[in-house]
Amino acid sequence: MSRNKLLTKLEQFYIISLSSIPLFTFFIAFLQQNTEDYTNTAIFVAYFVFICFTLPSFLSKILFKRNFFSLTSVLCFLYFPIIYFVSLIIHHLHGFDFQQIYFASGLLTILFWHTLFIIFILKEKINKVEKTVFNFVYTLIPFTIFLFIIALVRDYGSIISTDILIHKTVLNGMQDPNTFGIMPATYSNTFTGQGYPILMYHTFLNMITNAFTLPFHLVSYFVDLCLTLIFSLVVFRFFIKYYSSLWAIIGTTVAVLTFENLAYTSHFFVPQTLAFLFFLKILTDKKLTLKELFFTGVLLTLTHFFIGAFLTGFLVIKHLYFDGKLLKKNPNFLFLETFLLFAFIILLSAAGFSIERYFQTETTEWFGNLSNPDFIHKFSVLFNLLGALWLLILYAFFRVLGKKKKSLPELIGYFGILIALGTYFLSPTFASKFLLGFGFFSSLLLISWFSELNFPKKYLQIVFITIIISAYAFNFSNQFLELTRFLEQEDRSRTALVKKDESLVKFWQQENPDCILISDPQTQLTIHSIGEGITARGMYMTLDSRTKLANFIREPSQRNLIKIVEIEELENIQNEKICIGISQRLIEMAEKNRSWEDLISTYQVEHRFSYLETSHDVFHLLDIYPRIYLDDYHAIFIIRGGH
Repeated sequence: MSRNKLLTKLEQFYIISLSSIPLFTFFIAFLQQNTEDYTNTAIFVAYFVFICFTLPSFLSKILFKRNFFSLTSVLCFLYFPIIYFVSLIIHHLHGFDFQQIYFASGLLTILFWHTLFIIFILKEKINKVEKTVFNFVYTLIPFTIFLFIIALVRDYGSIISTDILIHKTVLNGMQDPNTFGIMPATYSNTFTGQGYPILMYHTFLNMITNAFTLPFHLVSYFVDLCLTLIFSLVVFRFFIKYYSSLWAIIGTTVAVLTFENLAYTSHFFVPQTLAFLFFLKILTDKKLTLKELFFTGVLLTLTHFFIGAFLTGFLVIKHLYFDGKLLKKNPNFLFLETFLLFAFIILLSAAGFSIERYFQTETTEWFGNLSNPDFIHKFSVLFNLLGALWLLILYAFFRVLGKKKKSLPELIGYFGILIALGTYFLSPTFASKFLLGFGFFSSLLLISWFSELNFPKKYLQIVFITIIISAYAFNFSNQFLELTRFLEQEDRSRTALVKKDESLVKFWQQENPDCILISDPQTQLTIHSIGEGITARGMYMTLDSRTKLANFIREPSQRNLIKIVEIEELENIQNEKICIGISQRLIEMAEKNRSWEDLISTYQVEHRFSYLETSHDVFHLLDIYPRIYLDDYHAIFIIRGGH
């Protein structure tokens, strides 16, 4: 009975005081008017990222009396779009400075989180607090293993996914209170596809980034880490409902250390991974009613149109079969039907069918090629995903298939793997994204098997667990290093921001040339995102526009220069200044690496030569135009003046 009492006054005071240290130091910096120095520190960035990630959970727990991880906690993520749109309304109604309003919103968010945390400590029973603390501590074990590996394979403060830079261009546009829309294309011309609105992902990331104008490389680094931490907490909560603490820890570790290339389930913070995090929160909570299932589908779809619909479909299957009576009435029918359907999909893929090839031809023409490998290479991609660990997963999969009575984790793992692989072999554009969650689904099958093994000696169990974790850790490291190989720079660091571009970025931020920049994909992406400039669609210029730019480098002439000014990306631009950026990358890609003209995803990140050769023929032609910038790697010319 004593465990149901509240914490003692001394315990409450100690916990609240300890948690308030970052808040106290921030307000000291605020009063001393040196918040800019304080918010540039990694400690504050990590602190604010953690607050934003966990605020919806505290809202769910304290205000709505629901679980930390539940449908309600997902609904509470609407806090961020509400704050954003209310700030816009206040600005337009009362004329207050939008950036100051958003700064105040950031302060409100911090104060709100601490208020909710204090209420939790004051009102929650000891046993509930202990359970929360123990679950957090247990989760820190797989997360610590992950951090140890990340410290070895990822540079501190690095931006690994170029996708996050593309999303940064949207955040730049959202700083303009006169721009209003729901889709990312409203805020950035980099977005040609419309895969998601700004509501869930961008307003959340906008709060983290722009409330205090935090350094984006640190934001990117810590949102990735915090995503993995929250993913670990949710996955552990699911496992602990069915298995012992030991196997819950092992299952969480396996799920975290599965690196699904292009899916990035728990490692990179992009809209699809946020959608999967929402999916997990809902999955671990309880059975959904039809009304709740409807709201779930809306929320997931608003986070990512395609992945959200995909995950909603899985929840519909769970509702009809796992939570309903259909599976009980026909226990073997669903398994046989699903397996035969999967076999049929494999045969279709072997015959050359793909959704991308037959129904998404416009996308492939824009992209320059199919985004999926052929049938044989699909197996190669899958093998490279896990290597020899596939032997464990395949055994666990067919073991569940042969069991008469299957637990809920086994059902979810079995159908999760089949649906993910089936969609992958159907090959919609970028089908590898649909391997999202494969690590979670496969870990359910593995832990179901491992937890039933009888080890004659305790030390054999320890050796077995050590081997499993070591194998996954080794595979994760290899996958991570392979993915980031194209980002490697001269000093061996790997990040999407090239150090040799820093002086150009600083020039763009300080001087604001106010012109539309045309250059190589990496330069455009960097200037559009970090330099906050305007470019010809960033790294997503059409293939025809790239060819015209490359032709100008190979054959400099006024005729070819005019063709650049007339590219599709500039069709509706009449009175803006246009600049062309001649970079070491651009010259090398035009003359030696021509694949980028045919395939939009093929571009060079690093400058592979130590300086820009200004004796190149292109400079003889451009010398008649105003040059506004020159360093060892870039030269910027105004080729059309504005009015």
